[in-house]
Amino acid sequence: ITNNEDNQFNLNFIDENLNSKEMIPGWKRSKSFKVTNNTDKTIKYDIVWADIVNQFSYDNRLNFGVKMDGKVLIPVENGRVTYANENGSLIVANMIIEPGKTQDYVFDFEFRNNINKGMDNGKVFFSRLRLVIK
Repeated sequence: ITNNEDNQFNLNFIDENLNSKEMIPGWKRSKSFKVTNNTDKTIKYDIVWADIVNQFSYDNRLNFGVKMDGKVLIPVENGRVTYANENGSLIVANMIIEPGKTQDYVFDFEFRNNINKGMDNGKVFFSRLRLVIK
């Protein structure tokens, strides 16, 4: 985190993109990123969905979970990805980071294919994550 006039930052995953061609029932991937506070102030922030493209049927949306520094914030059983009309919706809220500290995030994604087996094979999910300073 550095000083920024609009207090919003796009977050980039450290590793490669998710490959939608591999998204068949049972598919699982983890994505990671770091948040570092390069200021001399404690910062409170939210992480929200941005630029969503989601072709999955509603009941078959991908599951996701979130961990920060190894602590589970959202269990993968509870998280469901959203749609473009919900850009800006909260993933995690009121996170705190001290000056000079780094937090390690891991997002776990799963395609469980809960209904209509095969109907969503190979569909596309894309999203950016945005950090919003409060």
